[in-house]
Amino acid sequence: MPLFHSHSADKTSLSHSNHKHNHGKGNVCYHPAMRLSIKVIAARGLKSADHNGLSDPYTVVRCGKQKTKTQVRKKTLNPKWNASFVFESVDTCDVLQLDVKDWNRIEKAVPLGRLEIELSKMMPDRIAEGWHPLMGSAKDHVTGEVHLMLYLTSKGSFPVMQPTVEEGHGLLYVEVFPLLQMEVTRHPRCKIVVGDNKVVTAATDQDRHWDLQCFYLEVESDHDTIKIDIADHNKLGKHIPLGKVDIALESVADGLLHDHHYPLLLHKVTSQSIRIRVQYLTSTQAHKNFQIAKKFYPQLREILLAPDLVILSTLCKVYDSNQVITTVVSFALAEHQVLSLLNQFVYREIRNTNSDQTLFRLDSPASKAVVAFLRVVGQPYLHEVMAPLLDQVYADASHAEMDPEHPKYTGEAPRKIERLVQEYLHFIFASAERCPGIIRLAFSNIKEMIAVVFPESQLKFVGAFLFLRFICPCIVSPHEFGLVKVPPTEEMKRLLRVVGKIIQNVANLNHFKEENMRVFDDIVDSNREKMLHFYSEMSSAPEAVEEGGDGEEDKVKDLAIILKHVGCNLPRILKEISGDGRCQGRPDKIAEEMTHYARLKILLEETALDVLVDKSEEEV
Repeated sequence: MPLFHSHSADKTSLSHSNHKHNHGKGNVCYHPAMRLSIKVIAARGLKSADHNGLSDPYTVVRCGKQKTKTQVRKKTLNPKWNASFVFESVDTCDVLQLDVKDWNRIEKAVPLGRLEIELSKMMPDRIAEGWHPLMGSAKDHVTGEVHLMLYLTSKGSFPVMQPTVEEGHGLLYVEVFPLLQMEVTRHPRCKIVVGDNKVVTAATDQDRHWDLQCFYLEVESDHDTIKIDIADHNKLGKHIPLGKVDIALESVADGLLHDHHYPLLLHKVTSQSIRIRVQYLTSTQAHKNFQIAKKFYPQLREILLAPDLVILSTLCKVYDSNQVITTVVSFALAEHQVLSLLNQFVYREIRNTNSDQTLFRLDSPASKAVVAFLRVVGQPYLHEVMAPLLDQVYADASHAEMDPEHPKYTGEAPRKIERLVQEYLHFIFASAERCPGIIRLAFSNIKEMIAVVFPESQLKFVGAFLFLRFICPCIVSPHEFGLVKVPPTEEMKRLLRVVGKIIQNVANLNHFKEENMRVFDDIVDSNREKMLHFYSEMSSAPEAVEEGGDGEEDKVKDLAIILKHVGCNLPRILKEISGDGRCQGRPDKIAEEMTHYARLKILLEETALDVLVDKSEEEV
């Protein structure tokens, strides 16, 4: 079972790239808060580096300035590491680099092959798993391939742990936060030891954050202790201890996330506290939800997909997580219920909003659900419409500076930018028929619901979802949507930002406030009717719609993730259902929804999820 589950039928594939990036000071980080989870599972067919015809392989993993490595596996050409790491605050223009080497006690390590993966090729919030060939120079005679599992997500999303572990082993997630007071030390270092596992990380001098803050460790015994030692690292002399924390695995073996400030003991005296997040799953717990979801799928499906999908939509409201919402959307899509789910989100938001000025804020569950739906279903559409135009940007991004005070301003920018914007708009306006029918039907439903309460704003929100949340982000950051293999240069980024800003103003039907951008007001005026016609086309229900998603295995995996979060949030779900005003005056409706809730609670308790149910308040 993979550490992270895919939200699509096909897992994202990654390939080797020889492209080299310049990560100098001028590099702009669009999403500095992305988290990359890596599992180096195994390698096979490695070349022999020792006289005995074998090797002692290990892997060095780098991404940006962060670096870690696996343990050494002695005398093998087919090592199994099952080593998991988490890199915080990665940039999507970074390159993940893996160097497989042969360990030697005295001599320098011998390279066995290298793999480079551009993060811009990865789809956020989806697993990327597979075997990848190792590369090297001709003289190295590199052979073999490495098995990886990767997951790129926003830093705020805590990963759902569904691990691959050996029988009888457990999986431990540890996250050590920076010390509150580190002015007494120049080179703080954190060492984590659990059984035979040991990881060491250091803090940077600039921000005092650990180079590696999160760790996954495979644990052989539930009776081990997590030993965390903080010290001031001294290259020439003895390390100066700053304190230590011991956490018994048995105290966190309930499968839930424990987030506490632990006393940092120095010579048996508390010096200060340190925040640590721990989650431990035994091998039984790690696979339990999947097996339950598979065994009781028909009964659980009936409850979760009951009329109005009240349990699923309520879960997303009380546990507002991008990952959970994406999983719920994927599950509903596979079960041909995604339109009903989106309708519930949108209906709830409209009912609870007094003004169209606050409708569909970026962080609302309805907005997140619609964006997740567009990402899952609309990716091929974006590639087809946008990719051809990027050739022009990559061919020539010069003379596109709009700021008269900028040294590269030439006065040629407006004509060049206007030409490119008009070409983008031409492609977009001609693309309605190529857009998946299910997206157009979803927008048709959204428009009709908005029209009941805010009739003057129905097309406004169709445009907001299409451009502000979907098309324009793709224009500005094409590498994050997988449209290009090579991230844009600084000049290209400036050009794309201006193009995206103009198209967003055209979508909003608004003139510019900035003096130097008012030259493009004519573009807004000349495309006003075309944009309104495009909105009308994109929100017109097609005659036939295909609705479907993941295969059976992926549906069960999605359901297993949903079950875990439902079990952990049952009290919140109950409170929300019982206090929801949409059933006011309809006791029969309240009774029906409470019946679904009661059936689900009984089923979860009968399937051994009562531990999660009983301790739900702790996680929440």
